This record gives sequence, C-alpha cells and structure tokens, in this order.
Amino acid sequence: MNRKSIDVMKVFVNVIKDLFCTHSLYCIGLIIFLILSSFGSLVMVKFIEYITEIATLFYDNSNIQSSEIVMTISVFVIVLLASTLVVQLYEIFKIHFQKQVDEHLSAKLRKKLSRICYEYYETSVIFEKLNRVNEKVVKGYQTVMESIIKVIEILCYIVIYAFYLTKVNVYFAVFVVVSIVFSGIMATRMSSEKNKMFVDVTRLQQKRDYLNQIPREKAMHQEYQTARLRKEISKKYEEAYIDTQKAYLKIHWYTILAESKALLLFVLTILCTYSYLAFQILDGKAAVGSVISFMLIFDTLYKKSEALSYYIARRVEDMLIVREYYEIMDYTEMTEQKKESIEAYSIQAVNISYKYPQSEKMALDGLNLNVRQGEKIAIVGENGSGKSTFTNIVLGLLTQFDGNLIIGGETYNRQNPPPVGLVKALSQDFAMYQLSIKENILLGKDNVTDHELEGILELAGVEKMVYSLPEKAQTKLGQLDEGGVELSKGQEQRLAAARMIANSDVPIWIFDEPTAFLDPLAEIDMYKFLYSFSNEKTMFFISHRLGFAPMADRIIVFHKGRAEEVGSHEELMQKNGRYAQMYAAQKSWYE
Repeated sequence: MNRKSIDVMKVFVNVIKDLFCTHSLYCIGLIIFLILSSFGSLVMVKFIEYITEIATLFYDNSNIQSSEIVMTISVFVIVLLASTLVVQLYEIFKIHFQKQVDEHLSAKLRKKLSRICYEYYETSVIFEKLNRVNEKVVKGYQTVMESIIKVIEILCYIVIYAFYLTKVNVYFAVFVVVSIVFSGIMATRMSSEKNKMFVDVTRLQQKRDYLNQIPREKAMHQEYQTARLRKEISKKYEEAYIDTQKAYLKIHWYTILAESKALLLFVLTILCTYSYLAFQILDGKAAVGSVISFMLIFDTLYKKSEALSYYIARRVEDMLIVREYYEIMDYTEMTEQKKESIEAYSIQAVNISYKYPQSEKMALDGLNLNVRQGEKIAIVGENGSGKSTFTNIVLGLLTQFDGNLIIGGETYNRQNPPPVGLVKALSQDFAMYQLSIKENILLGKDNVTDHELEGILELAGVEKMVYSLPEKAQTKLGQLDEGGVELSKGQEQRLAAARMIANSDVPIWIFDEPTAFLDPLAEIDMYKFLYSFSNEKTMFFISHRLGFAPMADRIIVFHKGRAEEVGSHEELMQKNGRYAQMYAAQKSWYE
C-alpha cells in the first residue's frame, strides 16, 4: 500500500478514534443497529429459500403440513417486520448521532482557530486551508463517517453470509471475501490518487470563484462598474471555468476506469459461482432454492461493495478536507497571559529579527530599543519598515522571531513567546461586529453597568451619536437584524476606541494607525484624549501622519527593520535626519 493510501487510512483511523472517545455510546449503538440490520437481510435470504423449497415440494406432490407452513411463514413475517422497524429506527438514530458529531466538531474547530498562532494566517497556502476547512469540514466529516458506516455494514454482511456461503463450498466463501477486500483496497487507492488531482483542481476552482465573486462584492462593485471591467472580468471567468471543467472531466474519466478495475474481481467471482451452481444443480447436488439464495446474497454484496466504491470515489474532496482538519488540530497554539502580574512594564528589544513565511526580505533585522515604564512612544517610518511587525511581536501574535523581547524584566523569545492578553491594541483594521453597539464595546468585558457604559461613550466622544439613535446603545450594527444601522468609518473607529477604554485593565496599549479614518484635526483631538486617559500605561502610537508625534515622550524612527533614530521631537528636529524630513513634508497639513 503506497503512502497516499496510508494517508487516507489515517483519516479513517483518526475519525474512528475521535468518535469512540467523544461519542462511545452512540458508536456502540450504531454497530448494534448495523448487526441487526444485516441479520434481517439473512432472514430474508432464509425466507426466500424456505418458500422455494415449499414450492418445490408442492410441485412434487409431497405430503406437507399446512399448519406448520403457516406457522413458519408467520414467524418469518414477524421477524422481517421487526427488522424493517430496526432499519427505520436506525435512520433516526443515525441522524441524531450525526447532529451530535456536527455540533461537537464545529465547537472543537472554533476553539482551535481562536488559539492557533497568528503566523499561520501570514502564509497564503495555510490561510486558504483554514478557510476551506472552516467552511467544509462538517460535510467532509459526514462523508468519512458515512464511508466508515458502509465499511462496517459490509463487514457485518460478510461475517453473517460467510457461514451460509460455506454450504456450497468453503473456497467460494473465501473467494467472495477476498474479492470484496480487493475492491475496497482498489477504491482506497483510487481515492488517494484523486486526492492529488483534487489539490490541483482546488486552485482552479478558487480562481474561478474569486472572479465570479468580484461583481457581488460591495467593496469592488464601484470600481467594477466605473472602470468598465465587466467584459474583461467575464472573459477571465470563462477561461477559469473552462480550465476547471477540464480538470473535473479528467477526474471523471479516471474514476470510471478505476471503478471498473475495483469491481472486476467481484464480477468474476459471481460468474464463477453461478457456473459452479449450475453444474451442481444438473448433478442433483444443489437445490434451486440455494441458487436463488445465492443470487440474493451476491446481489446484496455486489450492491453494497459498488455503493461503497462509488461513494468514496465521489467524495475524495471531502476526505481531503478532513485530512487538512487533522493537520490544523496539530498547529501550535498561542500562549495565554499568566495570572500573576508583572511589577514593571518596561519593554526592551534585544537584537530581534523576523522574516514573514512568504517573504525573502527581513521585516526586522537586528532591532534594538528600550522603552521605559509608562512612556508614550511614537513609532514612525515608511511602509515595510517593520513598525507593525514589532508591535505584533509585543502582542504575542508573531512568535517565530530571533533575539529576545524583555517585558517587565521577563524574557521572551522563540522558545518562550510573549503571552497574548498582556497588551491591548487598536489598529486601522479594527473589527465592528454585526451586534449591538453595547455588545461591540463590551466584548471581553463583564459586569458593566449602564452608568459605566455612558461614561465610556462620553470619554470616546460618541455619547451624543449613540443616544440619538432610536435603540440607543442597543442599536444593531450591520444588516443582519431588522433596523440595523451603518456607521461611518470615523464613528466606528471611535467605538473601537471605546472598546479599548472598556478593556483598560492592561499595562500596555498599542495604537496602530488608530485614526486612519479621521481628518488631521480630529486625529489630534483623538490623540489628546488617549493621552489623557492613559495614566501610567506604556503606550505605542504608530502612524504615517506625524501631527501627533510632538506629544510623545520619545519618537522611534523605523527604517529597514531597525530603529534608525530615537529621541524627542525637538531632539530629532535638531538632528535634521529622516524624521525631520518627514515632518517638514507633512507640516503644511497641520498649519
């Protein structure tokens, strides 16, 4: 068995382990139902054989007891009705079982995604995998479960029928079992090969879906219309659609050929068995009822085996998702903030270097800086100079860095990354959730009274705006709820600042372009407000607009991943270096 086959088998083994660890009673119940269901099929075979024998006796004018026949048939009918009821109960049981598994799986994945290291999102291949698994893993897990159920069902039928098959010839019983096992192995290998083919198709499909989504995206629609991109985007979509269809057609033809190979031995087994039985009947060594029974047995096994092969062959993409799900479950998680507090909150970077997974350029290259407790630091520099990379390391989001980061006297590095939760940040990519204004502000905060909420809104400068709305702080944002409102980016940014205020029980604050959607004058007012509220916190302010910089205790100028200049506004202006040139270029904005 090749490596790809082993990977598919690992998916099955992992799912079985998970199911028995989390839903052991359901698994035992499922197996009992499958055994009873397959036993009912054997009863049907015996019933048909009995009816055939009775018909033969009538035809031969043999002396038979009518009462005995009626009694036997009645027993058969009762057992068959009971088995039918078992099958119906089994379907209900399976639906309930699947629901429990789906809920557990979604909760487990949601918890994992909330804890994995931020760096995984920086690699496009892994980012696509995360989105793909988050969207499709439930369906994929259902597919693997159904495949496992079909395998167990076939095994039950084989075990029960094996004893019956030995009545004709033990070698035929072995031959049937071997042919079914061979068919299963071929289906597994086919699935492994299709896994590889689906990886290539996935990229084509993603490109097609992306091009198809462009006219529907609100953010893209304006440019799509005004720039008259309709014809060009439509052409690219058609090309991507054709490439995707060709790839799927290739998989379809491969499936047809592979399925034919998988079922070839089983079909030959049936032909050999029927030929053998024909000679047995001619020699008077076998009854007609045995032939009919064997026809039913082979028909059942053939259909079950074919259904399994057909099902697996057409669900390979789903199984690939489950394999990726288990890969994600092994991803490293971020460390959480320790309960004990740190006495001081100075920050020191000692020769820190960092490179993003998909980049050849160093984002930080031997960065050294020292920030005293309670300092208000302005970090400035051109795009790509390393400003946000440094603050993401302080936040505990980027962990694979070289060098040491010392916070409050405790040293963190690649082996012992900084904990998340020690620092709060507000960036230009802040999130507004389609919840109420109150819920947006108090996320992560408990036991806040309405009076305290009013104070937070007042400090953020949005009290009048919020209380002018019909539902006030209970007003829903977005369009998910009836009566939801859309706010301007500037208003949303102030609400995000209010969320920072509500969660002010941390020693370090980071503001990364926190006023990107405010005009320069409103920006200065926001910084003055943040300064007044900061108390003894250590604070970092990052912005391309330098009107706020003179208020900072010190300014750190980043350039090519290093701290090129450090000092107060006056000191750096006198130095007439990079900062002075940047400030002079922007000075007219604030005059």
